[in-house]
Amino acid sequence: MRWTEILKTNALFLLCVGGLLAASLVTLWGVPPPRVREGVAPQPAQYYFYKQLVWLGISAGVVLVLMLPHYLRFRVHAYWLYAASLLVVASLRFIGPPIAPVINGARRWFSIGGITIQPSEFAKIATVLVLSRYMMYQSNIRTWTGLIGPFVLTACPLLLVLTQPDLGSSLVFFPALLAMVYAAGAKRSHLALILLATIAFLPVAYFFVLHDYQRARLTSFLHPSDSPLGDSFQQIRAETSVAAGGWTGADWPEGQSHYAFSVPEHHTDFIWATFSEQWGLLGSTLVVALFVGYMFSVLALAFRTREPFGRLVLIGLITMQTVQAAINIGMNIGIAPITGITLPYVSYGGSSLVSSFLAFALILNVNTKWVPSFGTREFEGEPGEIPHVGIDPLKR
Repeated sequence: MRWTEILKTNALFLLCVGGLLAASLVTLWGVPPPRVREGVAPQPAQYYFYKQLVWLGISAGVVLVLMLPHYLRFRVHAYWLYAASLLVVASLRFIGPPIAPVINGARRWFSIGGITIQPSEFAKIATVLVLSRYMMYQSNIRTWTGLIGPFVLTACPLLLVLTQPDLGSSLVFFPALLAMVYAAGAKRSHLALILLATIAFLPVAYFFVLHDYQRARLTSFLHPSDSPLGDSFQQIRAETSVAAGGWTGADWPEGQSHYAFSVPEHHTDFIWATFSEQWGLLGSTLVVALFVGYMFSVLALAFRTREPFGRLVLIGLITMQTVQAAINIGMNIGIAPITGITLPYVSYGGSSLVSSFLAFALILNVNTKWVPSFGTREFEGEPGEIPHVGIDPLKR
Protein backbone atom coordinates (compact mmCIF):
# COMPACT_ATOMS: atom_id res chain seq x y z
CA MET A 1 0.00 0.00 0.00
CA ARG A 2 1.35 3.42 -0.94
CA TRP A 3 1.86 6.13 1.65
CA THR A 4 -0.84 8.28 0.02
CA GLU A 5 -3.30 5.42 0.42
CA ILE A 6 -2.21 4.89 4.03
CA LEU A 7 -2.85 8.56 4.79
CA LYS A 8 -6.24 8.45 3.11
CA THR A 9 -7.51 5.24 4.70
CA ASN A 10 -6.20 6.09 8.18
CA ALA A 11 -7.06 9.80 8.24
CA LEU A 12 -8.93 9.82 11.58
CA PHE A 13 -6.41 7.52 13.27
CA LEU A 14 -3.43 9.64 12.15
CA LEU A 15 -5.21 12.92 12.92
CA CYS A 16 -5.90 11.84 16.49
CA VAL A 17 -2.30 10.72 17.09
CA GLY A 18 -0.99 13.95 15.58
CA GLY A 19 -3.29 16.01 17.78
CA LEU A 20 -2.15 14.18 20.93
CA LEU A 21 1.50 14.73 20.03
CA ALA A 22 0.80 18.42 19.43
CA ALA A 23 -0.82 18.64 22.89
CA SER A 24 2.31 17.05 24.37
CA LEU A 25 4.72 19.44 22.67
CA VAL A 26 2.81 22.65 23.41
CA THR A 27 2.57 21.62 27.07
CA LEU A 28 6.25 20.71 27.41
CA TRP A 29 7.29 23.99 25.74
CA GLY A 30 5.96 25.83 28.78
CA VAL A 31 7.31 23.41 31.42
CA PRO A 32 10.90 24.20 32.41
CA PRO A 33 12.75 21.73 34.65
CA PRO A 34 12.58 22.55 38.39
CA ARG A 35 16.24 23.54 38.68
CA VAL A 36 15.91 25.81 35.65
CA ARG A 37 12.98 27.59 37.31
CA GLU A 38 15.18 28.04 40.38
CA GLY A 39 17.94 29.50 38.23
CA VAL A 40 20.60 26.95 39.23
CA ALA A 41 20.83 24.76 36.10
CA PRO A 42 22.36 25.47 32.67
CA GLN A 43 19.66 23.67 30.62
CA PRO A 44 17.37 25.68 28.36
CA ALA A 45 13.89 26.49 29.61
CA GLN A 46 12.45 24.20 26.92
CA TYR A 47 14.63 21.26 27.98
CA TYR A 48 11.71 18.77 28.16
CA PHE A 49 10.42 19.96 24.79
CA TYR A 50 13.71 19.34 23.00
CA LYS A 51 14.23 15.98 24.68
CA GLN A 52 10.72 14.95 23.65
CA LEU A 53 11.55 15.89 20.05
CA VAL A 54 14.55 13.55 20.21
CA TRP A 55 12.39 10.70 21.50
CA LEU A 56 9.81 11.53 18.88
CA GLY A 57 12.47 11.12 16.19
CA ILE A 58 13.53 7.77 17.66
CA SER A 59 9.90 6.67 17.79
CA ALA A 60 9.39 7.63 14.15
CA GLY A 61 12.36 5.45 13.25
CA VAL A 62 10.81 2.57 15.20
CA VAL A 63 7.61 2.97 13.19
CA LEU A 64 9.47 2.87 9.88
CA VAL A 65 11.33 -0.29 10.92
CA LEU A 66 8.22 -2.09 12.17
CA MET A 67 6.30 -1.23 9.02
CA LEU A 68 8.76 -3.18 6.85
CA PRO A 69 7.88 -6.79 7.84
CA HIS A 70 4.40 -8.23 7.65
CA TYR A 71 2.69 -8.06 11.03
CA LEU A 72 2.31 -11.86 11.02
CA ARG A 73 6.08 -12.04 11.50
CA PHE A 74 5.44 -10.85 15.05
CA ARG A 75 3.11 -13.81 15.47
CA VAL A 76 5.99 -16.13 14.59
CA HIS A 77 8.24 -14.58 17.27
CA ALA A 78 5.57 -13.77 19.86
CA TYR A 79 6.68 -16.35 22.44
CA TRP A 80 10.33 -15.31 22.19
CA LEU A 81 9.43 -11.63 22.58
CA TYR A 82 7.25 -12.49 25.57
CA ALA A 83 9.98 -14.58 27.24
CA ALA A 84 12.56 -11.84 26.65
CA SER A 85 10.28 -9.20 28.18
CA LEU A 86 9.73 -11.34 31.28
CA LEU A 87 13.45 -11.91 31.65
CA VAL A 88 14.24 -8.21 31.38
CA VAL A 89 11.54 -7.17 33.85
CA ALA A 90 12.60 -9.90 36.31
CA SER A 91 16.26 -8.88 36.03
CA LEU A 92 15.45 -5.57 37.72
CA ARG A 93 15.19 -7.45 41.01
CA PHE A 94 18.74 -8.79 40.71
CA ILE A 95 20.59 -5.83 39.17
CA GLY A 96 21.27 -3.07 41.64
CA PRO A 97 22.28 0.57 41.29
CA PRO A 98 23.48 2.39 39.33
CA ILE A 99 22.12 0.34 36.38
CA ALA A 100 18.80 -0.34 38.12
CA PRO A 101 18.37 2.61 40.51
CA VAL A 102 15.70 2.87 43.19
CA ILE A 103 13.55 5.90 42.40
CA ASN A 104 10.72 6.95 44.73
CA GLY A 105 10.96 3.60 46.50
CA ALA A 106 10.58 1.51 43.35
CA ARG A 107 12.97 -0.30 41.03
CA ARG A 108 11.29 -0.03 37.62
CA TRP A 109 13.95 1.44 35.37
CA PHE A 110 17.31 0.76 33.78
CA SER A 111 19.60 3.78 33.67
CA ILE A 112 22.31 3.44 31.03
CA GLY A 113 24.39 6.38 29.83
CA GLY A 114 21.91 8.92 31.16
CA ILE A 115 19.01 7.20 29.35
CA THR A 116 16.25 5.74 31.53
CA ILE A 117 14.26 2.78 30.19
CA GLN A 118 11.16 1.25 31.80
CA PRO A 119 10.91 -2.42 30.69
CA SER A 120 7.29 -2.82 31.81
CA GLU A 121 6.18 -0.51 28.98
CA PHE A 122 7.46 -3.03 26.44
CA ALA A 123 6.22 -6.03 28.43
CA LYS A 124 2.70 -4.73 27.79
CA ILE A 125 3.19 -4.97 24.02
CA ALA A 126 4.79 -8.41 24.25
CA THR A 127 1.92 -9.70 26.39
CA VAL A 128 -0.65 -8.59 23.81
CA LEU A 129 1.32 -10.34 21.07
CA VAL A 130 1.64 -13.62 22.95
CA LEU A 131 -2.03 -13.64 23.97
CA SER A 132 -3.01 -13.03 20.36
CA ARG A 133 -0.75 -15.85 19.19
CA TYR A 134 -2.07 -18.25 21.83
CA MET A 135 -5.78 -17.54 21.44
CA MET A 136 -5.91 -17.56 17.65
CA TYR A 137 -5.26 -21.32 17.85
CA GLN A 138 -7.40 -21.90 20.95
CA SER A 139 -10.72 -23.42 19.93
CA ASN A 140 -11.93 -24.17 23.49
CA ILE A 141 -11.88 -20.55 24.69
CA ARG A 142 -15.59 -20.90 25.56
CA THR A 143 -14.71 -23.35 28.33
CA TRP A 144 -13.13 -22.76 31.74
CA THR A 145 -10.19 -24.92 30.72
CA GLY A 146 -9.56 -22.77 27.67
CA LEU A 147 -9.26 -19.65 29.85
CA ILE A 148 -6.42 -21.03 31.98
CA GLY A 149 -3.70 -20.43 29.39
CA PRO A 150 -4.49 -16.74 28.71
CA PHE A 151 -4.79 -16.00 32.43
CA VAL A 152 -1.45 -17.65 33.23
CA LEU A 153 0.28 -15.79 30.39
CA THR A 154 -1.08 -12.50 31.72
CA ALA A 155 -0.40 -13.24 35.39
CA CYS A 156 3.37 -13.65 34.87
CA PRO A 157 4.16 -10.09 33.69
CA LEU A 158 1.41 -8.60 35.87
CA LEU A 159 2.89 -10.03 39.08
CA LEU A 160 6.44 -9.11 38.09
CA VAL A 161 5.40 -5.51 37.46
CA LEU A 162 3.32 -5.38 40.63
CA THR A 163 6.28 -6.44 42.78
CA GLN A 164 8.56 -3.65 41.49
CA PRO A 165 6.21 -2.09 42.80
CA ASP A 166 4.32 -0.50 39.89
CA LEU A 167 0.59 -0.57 40.55
CA GLY A 168 -0.22 1.78 37.68
CA SER A 169 1.31 -0.31 34.91
CA SER A 170 -0.06 -3.55 36.36
CA LEU A 171 -3.63 -2.25 36.17
CA VAL A 172 -3.76 -2.30 32.35
CA PHE A 173 -3.01 -6.03 31.91
CA PHE A 174 -6.26 -7.44 33.28
CA PRO A 175 -8.70 -5.24 31.26
CA ALA A 176 -6.76 -6.03 28.07
CA LEU A 177 -6.99 -9.76 28.85
CA LEU A 178 -10.74 -9.59 29.41
CA ALA A 179 -11.30 -7.66 26.18
CA MET A 180 -9.17 -10.11 24.20
CA VAL A 181 -10.75 -13.29 25.55
CA TYR A 182 -14.17 -11.75 24.91
CA ALA A 183 -13.17 -10.95 21.32
CA ALA A 184 -11.83 -14.49 20.98
CA GLY A 185 -15.22 -15.94 21.88
CA ALA A 186 -15.27 -16.43 25.66
CA LYS A 187 -18.70 -16.70 27.28
CA ARG A 188 -20.11 -13.60 28.91
CA SER A 189 -21.23 -15.65 31.90
CA HIS A 190 -17.65 -16.81 32.49
CA LEU A 191 -16.31 -13.26 32.26
CA ALA A 192 -19.03 -12.00 34.62
CA LEU A 193 -18.06 -14.61 37.22
CA ILE A 194 -14.39 -13.68 36.83
CA LEU A 195 -15.23 -10.01 37.41
CA LEU A 196 -17.24 -10.86 40.51
CA ALA A 197 -14.37 -12.99 41.84
CA THR A 198 -11.96 -10.13 41.16
CA ILE A 199 -14.15 -7.67 43.06
CA ALA A 200 -14.42 -10.11 45.96
CA PHE A 201 -10.61 -10.42 46.01
CA LEU A 202 -10.03 -6.65 46.26
CA PRO A 203 -10.18 -6.49 50.10
CA VAL A 204 -7.61 -9.28 50.28
CA ALA A 205 -5.38 -7.44 47.81
CA TYR A 206 -5.72 -4.24 49.84
CA PHE A 207 -4.35 -5.82 53.01
CA PHE A 208 -1.92 -8.43 51.69
CA VAL A 209 -0.77 -7.29 48.21
CA LEU A 210 -0.52 -3.50 48.28
CA HIS A 211 2.36 -1.68 49.96
CA ASP A 212 1.79 0.77 52.80
CA TYR A 213 2.15 3.84 50.58
CA GLN A 214 -0.31 2.37 48.06
CA ARG A 215 -2.91 1.80 50.79
CA ALA A 216 -2.28 5.34 51.98
CA ARG A 217 -3.01 6.66 48.49
CA LEU A 218 -6.32 4.82 48.37
CA THR A 219 -7.27 6.13 51.81
CA SER A 220 -6.29 9.69 50.90
CA PHE A 221 -8.29 9.41 47.68
CA LEU A 222 -11.43 8.67 49.71
CA HIS A 223 -10.64 11.31 52.36
CA PRO A 224 -8.34 13.93 50.75
CA SER A 225 -9.02 16.56 53.42
CA ASP A 226 -7.46 14.36 56.12
CA SER A 227 -3.94 14.82 54.73
CA PRO A 228 -3.75 17.92 52.49
CA LEU A 229 0.03 18.23 52.86
CA GLY A 230 0.78 14.51 52.93
CA ASP A 231 -0.64 11.64 50.89
CA SER A 232 -3.37 13.86 49.38
CA PHE A 233 -0.99 16.63 48.30
CA GLN A 234 -0.63 15.49 44.68
CA GLN A 235 -4.35 14.90 44.24
CA ILE A 236 -5.35 18.28 45.69
CA ARG A 237 -2.72 20.23 43.74
CA ALA A 238 -3.62 18.46 40.50
CA GLU A 239 -7.31 19.27 40.97
CA THR A 240 -6.39 22.87 41.78
CA SER A 241 -4.35 23.11 38.58
CA VAL A 242 -7.20 21.74 36.47
CA ALA A 243 -9.69 24.14 38.06
CA ALA A 244 -7.34 27.11 37.61
CA GLY A 245 -7.49 26.69 33.84
CA GLY A 246 -11.10 27.83 33.67
CA TRP A 247 -12.68 27.68 30.22
CA THR A 248 -9.77 28.70 28.02
CA GLY A 249 -6.67 28.44 30.23
CA ALA A 250 -4.96 30.53 32.87
CA ASP A 251 -3.21 33.70 31.72
CA TRP A 252 -0.37 33.97 34.22
CA PRO A 253 1.97 36.97 34.33
CA GLU A 254 5.47 36.33 33.09
CA GLY A 255 7.63 34.69 35.73
CA GLN A 256 4.71 33.42 37.81
CA SER A 257 4.64 29.65 38.20
CA HIS A 258 1.62 27.58 37.32
CA TYR A 259 -0.12 25.67 40.08
CA ALA A 260 0.82 22.46 38.27
CA PHE A 261 4.52 23.15 38.84
CA SER A 262 3.99 22.31 42.52
CA VAL A 263 2.78 18.81 41.59
CA PRO A 264 5.57 16.22 41.43
CA GLU A 265 5.97 14.65 37.97
CA HIS A 266 3.93 17.44 36.36
CA HIS A 267 5.52 16.67 32.97
CA THR A 268 4.91 12.89 33.10
CA ASP A 269 2.17 11.38 35.27
CA PHE A 270 0.48 14.74 35.88
CA ILE A 271 0.91 16.33 32.48
CA TRP A 272 -2.88 16.42 32.15
CA ALA A 273 -3.08 18.89 35.06
CA THR A 274 -0.40 21.04 33.42
CA PHE A 275 -2.17 20.97 30.06
CA SER A 276 -5.56 21.72 31.63
CA GLU A 277 -4.17 24.74 33.44
CA GLN A 278 -2.62 26.05 30.24
CA TRP A 279 -5.56 25.39 27.91
CA GLY A 280 -8.62 25.15 30.14
CA LEU A 281 -11.75 23.06 29.80
CA LEU A 282 -12.05 23.60 26.05
CA GLY A 283 -8.51 22.35 25.38
CA SER A 284 -8.94 19.40 27.74
CA THR A 285 -12.22 18.43 26.07
CA LEU A 286 -10.50 18.49 22.69
CA VAL A 287 -7.80 16.09 23.92
CA VAL A 288 -10.45 13.75 25.34
CA ALA A 289 -12.18 13.86 21.96
CA LEU A 290 -8.88 12.93 20.29
CA PHE A 291 -8.53 9.90 22.58
CA VAL A 292 -12.12 8.87 21.86
CA GLY A 293 -11.58 9.26 18.12
CA TYR A 294 -8.36 7.26 18.38
CA MET A 295 -10.13 4.46 20.24
CA PHE A 296 -13.06 4.21 17.83
CA SER A 297 -10.81 4.34 14.76
CA VAL A 298 -8.83 1.33 16.04
CA LEU A 299 -11.99 -0.52 17.05
CA ALA A 300 -13.42 0.07 13.57
CA LEU A 301 -10.24 -1.40 12.10
CA ALA A 302 -10.50 -4.41 14.43
CA PHE A 303 -14.08 -4.95 13.31
CA ARG A 304 -12.98 -4.98 9.66
CA THR A 305 -10.03 -7.31 10.27
CA ARG A 306 -11.01 -10.94 9.67
CA GLU A 307 -7.59 -12.42 10.41
CA PRO A 308 -7.73 -13.41 14.12
CA PHE A 309 -4.18 -12.60 15.21
CA GLY A 310 -4.39 -9.07 13.84
CA ARG A 311 -7.84 -8.52 15.33
CA LEU A 312 -6.74 -9.64 18.79
CA VAL A 313 -3.62 -7.47 18.64
CA LEU A 314 -5.76 -4.44 17.86
CA ILE A 315 -8.23 -5.20 20.65
CA GLY A 316 -5.46 -5.73 23.20
CA LEU A 317 -3.48 -2.63 22.31
CA ILE A 318 -6.40 -0.23 22.20
CA THR A 319 -7.79 -1.59 25.47
CA MET A 320 -4.47 -1.09 27.21
CA GLN A 321 -4.05 2.44 25.92
CA THR A 322 -7.65 3.42 26.65
CA VAL A 323 -7.51 2.11 30.21
CA GLN A 324 -4.15 3.81 30.73
CA ALA A 325 -5.49 7.14 29.47
CA ALA A 326 -8.64 6.83 31.59
CA ILE A 327 -6.66 6.12 34.77
CA ASN A 328 -4.21 8.95 34.13
CA ILE A 329 -6.90 11.54 33.42
CA GLY A 330 -9.01 10.21 36.29
CA MET A 331 -6.26 10.64 38.88
CA ASN A 332 -5.56 14.17 37.57
CA ILE A 333 -9.15 15.27 38.11
CA GLY A 334 -9.74 13.40 41.37
CA ILE A 335 -11.97 10.51 40.29
CA ALA A 336 -9.27 7.81 40.49
CA PRO A 337 -6.52 7.10 43.07
CA ILE A 338 -2.98 8.30 42.38
CA THR A 339 -0.88 5.69 40.58
CA GLY A 340 2.33 5.96 38.59
CA ILE A 341 1.02 5.82 35.04
CA THR A 342 1.65 8.02 32.02
CA LEU A 343 -0.71 9.45 29.39
CA PRO A 344 -0.11 7.75 26.00
CA TYR A 345 1.46 10.01 23.35
CA VAL A 346 1.27 13.01 25.69
CA SER A 347 3.48 12.40 28.74
CA TYR A 348 7.17 13.20 28.58
CA GLY A 349 9.52 10.21 28.57
CA GLY A 350 11.31 7.87 26.23
CA SER A 351 9.85 4.53 27.30
CA SER A 352 6.29 5.86 27.36
CA LEU A 353 6.54 7.49 23.94
CA VAL A 354 8.38 4.62 22.25
CA SER A 355 5.91 2.12 23.71
CA SER A 356 3.00 4.21 22.40
CA PHE A 357 4.59 4.26 18.96
CA LEU A 358 5.19 0.51 19.04
CA ALA A 359 1.44 0.14 19.43
CA PHE A 360 0.92 2.75 16.72
CA ALA A 361 3.19 0.86 14.30
CA LEU A 362 1.50 -2.49 14.96
CA ILE A 363 -1.95 -0.98 14.45
CA LEU A 364 -0.88 0.67 11.21
CA ASN A 365 0.82 -2.54 10.06
CA VAL A 366 -2.36 -4.56 10.55
CA ASN A 367 -4.33 -2.00 8.59
CA THR A 368 -1.91 -1.91 5.64
CA LYS A 369 -0.91 -5.60 5.34
CA TRP A 370 -4.20 -7.19 4.37
CA VAL A 371 -4.67 -10.96 4.84
CA PRO A 372 -7.54 -12.57 2.87
CA SER A 373 -9.76 -14.87 4.91
CA PHE A 374 -12.58 -17.12 3.75
CA GLY A 375 -13.67 -18.50 7.11
CA THR A 376 -17.12 -17.58 8.41
CA ARG A 377 -16.14 -17.74 12.07
CA GLU A 378 -12.50 -17.11 12.84
CA PHE A 379 -12.38 -18.21 16.50
CA GLU A 380 -14.80 -21.12 16.73
CA GLY A 381 -14.38 -24.77 15.88
CA GLU A 382 -14.53 -28.31 17.16
CA PRO A 383 -12.43 -29.17 20.24
CA GLY A 384 -8.81 -29.57 19.24
CA GLU A 385 -9.38 -28.08 15.80
CA ILE A 386 -7.26 -25.19 14.59
CA PRO A 387 -9.68 -22.56 13.21
CA HIS A 388 -9.42 -21.70 9.53
CA VAL A 389 -8.01 -18.18 9.09
CA GLY A 390 -7.59 -17.91 5.35
CA ILE A 391 -4.39 -17.49 3.36
CA ASP A 392 -1.23 -17.02 5.38
CA PRO A 393 1.21 -14.86 3.38
CA LEU A 394 4.14 -16.24 5.39
CA LYS A 395 3.50 -19.76 4.10
CA ARG A 396 2.92 -19.10 0.43
